[in-house]
Amino acid sequence: ISSIISKNTPYTMLAAPMSGPQIYVPQVDSGRAEFALLNAADAHEAFNGGLGYRQSYKNLRLAAIGFTNELGVIVRADSDIQSGKDLKGRRVTGVFSAHKTCEQLASAQMANFDVSWDDVTVVPVTHSRTAVQALGDGRVDAALCVPLGQAIVQEINAQTPVRFISLHNDQDAIKRTRAKFPAGEIRGYKADDSVGLINDAYVWSYPFYLVANKDVPDEMVYRVVKTISDHIKDLRGISGVFNRWVPEKMICPSMRRPVQ
Repeated sequence: ISSIISKNTPYTMLAAPMSGPQIYVPQVDSGRAEFALLNAADAHEAFNGGLGYRQSYKNLRLAAIGFTNELGVIVRADSDIQSGKDLKGRRVTGVFSAHKTCEQLASAQMANFDVSWDDVTVVPVTHSRTAVQALGDGRVDAALCVPLGQAIVQEINAQTPVRFISLHNDQDAIKRTRAKFPAGEIRGYKADDSVGLINDAYVWSYPFYLVANKDVPDEMVYRVVKTISDHIKDLRGISGVFNRWVPEKMICPSMRRPVQ
């Protein structure tokens, strides 16, 4: 996004890598950063001072709806773990100290399987990337909170083939999942749609937003959003995640509401 904005607008946008939303939300709220990508759950929690946040960050504004993130659970391809119930008694990634949203999502995945944290041996990791690395290193039997198409999944799969296990798609399972992570829906993928999809599988899909500091000029927000929309084909050539970024869905009038 930064490269496309810098190339096609009067603005120079620089990307600053940070470990998780609990780190970069305060940067955007204070105006030290102007834009960020933030998942729907973190947007809600951050704005309202909820889980994972020490205060409410009222300077955040929704600029546009972005891509959807598809999240699953992976095991080694040769593992005897075939479904969620097989996780009982196994070593799985947990805690996610640098990304508390992943902790919520991992809890939602466990709830989907109707398996509790007491049923497994939790191996603490910091975020989704280190969860995948832990599987590759053999320190866990299953990694939770793993995005489809994540670069680290492709990297580990090249060394040690991995496999996504399917979430449950019945109404009770969806209800249990939403009780832990309200944003999102179950989405089905076919085998070979992405690295690690050896079989058809259901994953959890939830939206990411483009957010801005409230003092970013309206004209800048407009130009950034329009440029992303106008150059979506270029962005798709950079990263497959933009295949799940739909220009027609970037603006949703029903989401507009006064700031309290």
